[in-house]
Amino acid sequence: MKTYQIFLISLLSFLSFHLYPTHSFASPFEKNYLKNLYKHSVDCVNKDLGITFYCNPNWEMTNTKNKLIITISTYPHVTFTVEKLNSKMNFLSQINRFNLESMNRYAEGFGTEHITIANRETLKIKAYSKKNPYVRLSDYYLINNLALYRISFSVNDKDDWDKYKFLIRDIMKSFNFTHHSKK
Repeated sequence: MKTYQIFLISLLSFLSFHLYPTHSFASPFEKNYLKNLYKHSVDCVNKDLGITFYCNPNWEMTNTKNKLIITISTYPHVTFTVEKLNSKMNFLSQINRFNLESMNRYAEGFGTEHITIANRETLKIKAYSKKNPYVRLSDYYLINNLALYRISFSVNDKDDWDKYKFLIRDIMKSFNFTHHSKK
């Protein structure tokens, strides 16, 4: 094989893996389901919250004041929620372990990590739900225009987390603020 043929084969393999990630742990049904999640995905805009993100237009979306709930899957139950919190916290440094524990949202032993999302410092929480031990959570807290936002992913049953972690990663990579939110 010539060098350019090897390059093209490698490039096609890379693109098919990253555009339609069907990982070895998934059954044939799951591989097809995950492939379809990516196949129909587009950039979605929510003007109420002033956000854009990668989504599948077939996902069920419920928009209420200051909150968008997206159902990615009903079985297993997988949700993606973006919420502008009613909080007096204007700086990420105001969120500490005591604040997080007092929310009664996270089971004991949750982890935190500082990352960057939408060009903003972000606090990522990796946890299991305090109210339902079968639910795995990944929450992201960030500030936009002095308002605290929580982006949350939940997967019930927690054993299905690995099937969705790459999709969650891709949604978070695409997440951004449009700066045109309704007041």
